[in-house]
Amino acid sequence: MKNKPTSDELMAAIRTKCLDCCGGSRKEVAACREKCALNQWRMGEARERPRPMKGQVSMFELIEKENAV
Repeated sequence: MKNKPTSDELMAAIRTKCLDCCGGSRKEVAACREKCALNQWRMGEARERPRPMKGQVSMFELIEKENAV
């Protein structure tokens, strides 16, 4: 069985994707206003908790479950 990614690994993957999307520019990541699901985590933390769509797993649920173990 595969291990679930840690919260640090999730945040690193999101940051990497945002940098890729913005052509590697950290300034562009900070200024990004795209309507994408990763936008609120692009700087390493969510400003407010989003409501997951039906059938979607919340990143916060994964982090809370990991911290409980």
